Amino acid sequence: EPRGVGGQVAFEGARDAQERERLRQRQLTIGKKDRKLLDLLDRKEDAALAPAAPDRAELDSGRGAIDEAAVRRVVARNAEAFAACVTRALKADPSLRLAGKKATLRLAVSPSGLVSGAMVEEPWLQKRDLGVCLAGVARRMIFPAFSGSEVEVAAPLALTATY
Repeated sequence: EPRGVGGQVAFEGARDAQERERLRQRQLTIGKKDRKLLDLLDRKEDAALAPAAPDRAELDSGRGAIDEAAVRRVVARNAEAFAACVTRALKADPSLRLAGKKATLRLAVSPSGLVSGAMVEEPWLQKRDLGVCLAGVARRMIFPAFSGSEVEVAAPLALTATY
């Protein structure tokens, strides 16, 4: 148990220098100002992950299915949120090599235009934080409404980052 005495920290029961150092590192705390800054940075990154709002004219297409152009428009409108996922993944793991790589999003879209299911098709990406983030952004996308039953859509996505 550490005890502070006049600016010095004494560790009772610490047997050697390594154990004392390990105990000292546990005692590091983040100050209020630093905590506020970290919270602001987290909120900024979360804001970048929010999908863009759809155009009102696109919300009710009156069509029987989703056309390819609508899929491209919705994915393009959310490109910034996808890029934020890639940027976050590259910051967490700079050795990640994504240059020129693509991912395919498999989406289940309900007639209301809401995404009822989303997953990344590439097995190497599915369990990584990047794949989870991409699928999360995809689940929040909104497509034009259509009549009929739920449809499955494959949406190609270039893995590019924004800095």
